[in-house]
Amino acid sequence: MRSALVVAFVFGALAACRDSGPAHHVIVNTLAGDKVEPNVTVIAHSPKGDVVDITTADPTGRADIGIDDDSLVSVVFPGEISNITPVISVITTEPPRDGSELTIHGPPNHKTPPLIVGVLQLDGRNLNSADYFNVTLGCVTVRVDSLPAIIDVSSCNLGSDQNLDILVRGYHDVGTPPVPQLDGYGAGRAAMTNGAATFDVQQWLTTGTPVAVALPAQAALTWTMHVDGLDFISEPMSATPYAFTGLMVDTTTVDALVPAAHGAQITTRAFMSTPTTVSLAESDFLPALEPIPAAPTIAPATIEWTATGIEADALYVHATWTVGVRVAGIVPPGPHVVVWDAILPPGATSVTLPEIDGDLHDAIAPPNIAPTDVMLRALDSSAIDGYTALVAAGIRAEETPQVSPIVDPPVGGQVRVSESVGAE
Repeated sequence: MRSALVVAFVFGALAACRDSGPAHHVIVNTLAGDKVEPNVTVIAHSPKGDVVDITTADPTGRADIGIDDDSLVSVVFPGEISNITPVISVITTEPPRDGSELTIHGPPNHKTPPLIVGVLQLDGRNLNSADYFNVTLGCVTVRVDSLPAIIDVSSCNLGSDQNLDILVRGYHDVGTPPVPQLDGYGAGRAAMTNGAATFDVQQWLTTGTPVAVALPAQAALTWTMHVDGLDFISEPMSATPYAFTGLMVDTTTVDALVPAAHGAQITTRAFMSTPTTVSLAESDFLPALEPIPAAPTIAPATIEWTATGIEADALYVHATWTVGVRVAGIVPPGPHVVVWDAILPPGATSVTLPEIDGDLHDAIAPPNIAPTDVMLRALDSSAIDGYTALVAAGIRAEETPQVSPIVDPPVGGQVRVSESVGAE
């Protein structure tokens, strides 16, 4: 059953619709991460923000909305906004014009905390130099002072089966401020049986299969190892320039960042397992993005920039602001954050937030937007040819205040990004 608050959002916004009916219809599929998110507010609007149509996604996360030839579509996550919602995400894009469906992956819905499904009994040989141990299980890293230890296992640590992947690293700190020094690690997989898993580190290692790196000057690398469908560990490659022996990595994504005058040039490359070589040349990066977003206007909320001149699949605008009053006149102890992600054709030079009325307006309308809280990105994928193909692949705006990937890097391929940040 839909909450009365969400119903008020829809009917409050209808007052801003155009008088004439929409010319076409498009089906919008709304997902929180990869799970269906019902009751999401979906708004079709003109490039200037005038509302064409507004609806909510049904229990299967589908919304049928009317659009005009020039319409944009904005989707508001989560589906159930309450007075304790910390972050509201607005995702704007130009919908398909050929009758195909639009799929939007918004931020995962964490309103229900993961369930504790068992315990891990962890032990290992003596590692006397270590003062503490960081234990990574998938969605969490737990610190324990000594071994043996018993650690609660939540459901988010289990991927496709009842096996539990484990990475244990022992550290001692040196200096002020303290800098962790690795004393040894152990990794492996243990079966969860009757709510319990047991893992014993038989040997502490300090290295693994090395990764050879060849990069342009000033490039910095971070990588994320994906294990059994989980984003298992993400950190700078300089911290661990080798593969962890015993960790069963499915794929790895590597981000290479080169600083630019107004932002950065970033290339994300995806590998099967853990790479043994990461080699990038200057041609693997988009040119530096010279235009910077102009200071946003507020009524209506509009962000503008000059034409980029970069050949890319899409432009991506990311902006954040704080709203003091959440919804329905309720003033909680603290404000909430609104995140606006707009994915547009590469020739676009502006984007405007839909001009809605009522409680939803009060929940997302910016009192102001600092220029430094606006980022413009040109985005190009080796697996996609043009904006239409990018939209057909599904928009992945799953982060909240951080920038989202928008498209997944293909294994064996890469996504190139050039970004600029607004200036005061």
